[in-house]
Amino acid sequence: MKLTEQQHTAFISYIFAKIEVQLSMGGEFTEEDILPEIETCKSLLGVTLDEDDFEKIKTAIEYKFKIKHSASGCIYNDYNEDRDWYSKANVKDEFFWNRYRDFLIRVEDLGVNNVNKLEHETLSNLMNCLGNPNDKIEDKRLRRGLVIGDVQSGKTATYTGLVCKAADAGYKVVILLTGITESLRKQTQERIEEGVIGCTIRVDKTGNQGVTRSSVRVGVGLDNREIRATAFTSYEDDFKVNGQIVSTISSHRSLVVFVVKKNVSVLTKLHKWLVEQNMDVLDGLIHEPMLLIDDEADNASVNTKKDKLDPSKTNKIIRQICNAFNNVTYVGFTATPFANVFIDSNTTKEMENSDLFPEHFIYVLPTPSNYIGATSIFNRDAEYYSSLKFITDIYEPDPEYIKETDPLELVEREFYHKHPKEWCGILPDSLNESLYSYFIANAIRDIRGDVSQPRTMMVNMSRFVKVQKHIKEYIEQFYKQVFDCINIDFSDNITQNKGLLVHQKFEEVWNKNFSNLGLDKNKVLSKSVLLKAIEKIQIVVVNSGKDSSKLDYKTNPSLRLIAVGGLALSRGLTLKGLMTSYFYRNTATFDVLMQMGRWFGYRYNYDDLCQIWTSETSSRWYEEISKSTEELKSDIRRMFDDKMTPKDFGLRVRDESTELQITAMNKMRNAFNYEEYINFWGGIFETPYASVNVQNNFKNIEAVKKLISNIFDLGLNFSNKRNTGNEFQSKTVIDIPRKLIEELLSQISVSIANTKFDTSNILSFIDDDNSDKLQLWDVSIQSGEGDLIYDYGRGINIRCSKRDYYINNLGNHICFTGRGTLGGNTDGQFSLTAEQVEEAKSKYNSNVNFTKKSFPNYVWFSMIESRKPLLIIYSITYDHTVNSKDKRLENYRAELGENPIVGFAIGIPANSDVSVKNKKYKLNTIAMQQRIESEGEEDEDL
Repeated sequence: MKLTEQQHTAFISYIFAKIEVQLSMGGEFTEEDILPEIETCKSLLGVTLDEDDFEKIKTAIEYKFKIKHSASGCIYNDYNEDRDWYSKANVKDEFFWNRYRDFLIRVEDLGVNNVNKLEHETLSNLMNCLGNPNDKIEDKRLRRGLVIGDVQSGKTATYTGLVCKAADAGYKVVILLTGITESLRKQTQERIEEGVIGCTIRVDKTGNQGVTRSSVRVGVGLDNREIRATAFTSYEDDFKVNGQIVSTISSHRSLVVFVVKKNVSVLTKLHKWLVEQNMDVLDGLIHEPMLLIDDEADNASVNTKKDKLDPSKTNKIIRQICNAFNNVTYVGFTATPFANVFIDSNTTKEMENSDLFPEHFIYVLPTPSNYIGATSIFNRDAEYYSSLKFITDIYEPDPEYIKETDPLELVEREFYHKHPKEWCGILPDSLNESLYSYFIANAIRDIRGDVSQPRTMMVNMSRFVKVQKHIKEYIEQFYKQVFDCINIDFSDNITQNKGLLVHQKFEEVWNKNFSNLGLDKNKVLSKSVLLKAIEKIQIVVVNSGKDSSKLDYKTNPSLRLIAVGGLALSRGLTLKGLMTSYFYRNTATFDVLMQMGRWFGYRYNYDDLCQIWTSETSSRWYEEISKSTEELKSDIRRMFDDKMTPKDFGLRVRDESTELQITAMNKMRNAFNYEEYINFWGGIFETPYASVNVQNNFKNIEAVKKLISNIFDLGLNFSNKRNTGNEFQSKTVIDIPRKLIEELLSQISVSIANTKFDTSNILSFIDDDNSDKLQLWDVSIQSGEGDLIYDYGRGINIRCSKRDYYINNLGNHICFTGRGTLGGNTDGQFSLTAEQVEEAKSKYNSNVNFTKKSFPNYVWFSMIESRKPLLIIYSITYDHTVNSKDKRLENYRAELGENPIVGFAIGIPANSDVSVKNKKYKLNTIAMQQRIESEGEEDEDL
């Protein structure tokens, strides 16, 4: 029997309380604990659960306690540097963090499990990346890093926690740079006051004595303990130099905090005050450890000038602020790191601090499983793809028509993308339908018991203030008509409402967008429910203008509003309980478009009600952005596996769309176009480079051993490649199921320097069920002439190949040859008959119009379609008689011990039925240099 709504709520409350008690006592709760816990509670409460109840409760637990997270990742400039100063510090007085921790659990309802993960993993790792504030610095030190999160994923809570941890560890000054809008600065100021400072300055402008200011405790300050932080900015005021600022940083025993928007005038005033009031006249530096957090670090902070010696003003003044202190850590936070990727890292020694390139670390924050991001919505097979509602009733006029038409006519015509700033014409019917959807979603949430929760609708159609005002006035009129009809014309008897146009529209929208929820339509669309759901809806404009409204969720935590805006809705601003988004903008850059997606985030108990009204073009763009972002994060994690640094290894951003730019052109002056072929038909793809992280090699050895064991378990047997009587020669096996190859590829760790052996690309390629050519594979474990004989288990002993390998100049990978190759030219001939070998030679010579005696390895695949794909495994050791002068290589060999380096090659037969596919990328400077070197080596080999 299905649980009633009350029973479901009681069950959830009971199981939540049990888990929280367990966590508060220092216990853990993992994914494996969910099912047993539900069964235990079911038995204790004496209830039965059907499949739907069970899934809802399981989802609620996963959401509440964020059971699963994607892996975090970090790359460093120096992997030999001790990065555990904070872990060893054993900070005894964690005044700031303990208060904030309690605030997150008690007020923000973040959950003990989530806070523990934030504290012990994310913040601990980030603190170890920062400079130690207690170090004695003789000259000056500037550490620079970048933290990459997801849009609306909780970055603010992360950097607020980082401020608290930094303050407890000894940082004296915190400068927090917000975005470029005052609304976002105010929102950030409020959060820092609540999470760090503990009090706010309130302004009363209504009294008889004019403006009065008073200090009011908020957030963490409500514990009535002492206030240990001083804010030089307030909700009402950004940084101002006036008669009130007569003190210096050193005169304060407390933490000193500045929350400042990225405005050149404001930043210049701050820099001037810092230098004039706080500088040590002997060395011209401020001797207080400073943490500068740059929120939305890709926005207004990146150098957009061609000449590196004449950077843009905002970028320049941020650097000047950093260089005024002797011990500084700069940390950029962003969800759209595309502009940061293309900062030029090639600076001269004199200009080593010339830009904000994250030289010392790049950290990718973990993503909780309950986060709803772009991949969850815009990919065609995504869980929430049905949330998309395509806008099809906006007609985009031809540019020539716009040029030839009277401007007065354009102002009054139907809405379109490139409308003039005075536009006040006809809005599309789809906007009305989205408003009906928002009204219905409010009613459903009330019925579900979420009466006190905030609900928001976003309308982002124009960047022009006057147009936004026109849209707001239209929505106000529409809302009034609908509300008045429900209030006056609707009857409590729903059958009597059938003839009303408003009720008919409600039913039409319900049938189209909500009928799949299994709810009682008549109950939701009843007069009493609808009235209560929409009677308190506010309609506001949020922009940079003086008349912009404040989104005051603090004063009114159950606020229901429709927010109309443009730029102010595009970065950082949080729209709580966002259920309906009407988005029609022509912004065509990855970063700005992604930031406009305020609908990303956490949507517990109303994820099925969320709708995104947008154009099909924008949807395709978001799909492309999500792929690019995930690939960039994956590259960073692979760089960590290879111990590669931000400066030593290039980054790439996938760039498939011809319509969509990655970021503004002035932020991509150091970007290069690159096309990577992902068509594997008719080629052989090797790993000529190995990771300098020896643990990755051990992982590969174990994966090979597991493959061999799985092959034997299937009843298949290896045979010697040649009848030489040598028991340690190459071993071969045929007709291996594809799933074993996929398992191996998913387990190995291949250096990112192997640009053409990208395991994710290969896995995606061979997972194509349309071709029977990839179902069965042959495997060859190659032997060589080395001294080491390695035992892979199950009787497979291989004599390793001997190579005089070396570490490249950058120190980020091992090279087996100087030609970018791994195997020999005949390795791909395995399993071919003598006739097929001759056929391949003849076809190749015919294509190149001359006779060759030596053939590149890909010939055995490109010229022969009637063969199986081939996996080749190489076991490589070094010449023990040669002593390396490279200390790094000697250390690597010592750690490697009596184990080979494992290399791989995959050969895929030709397929004349398939066309060539490729991926397009934008590369930064280092990445392009590496591609040129790699491709030059391979060309030389042919």
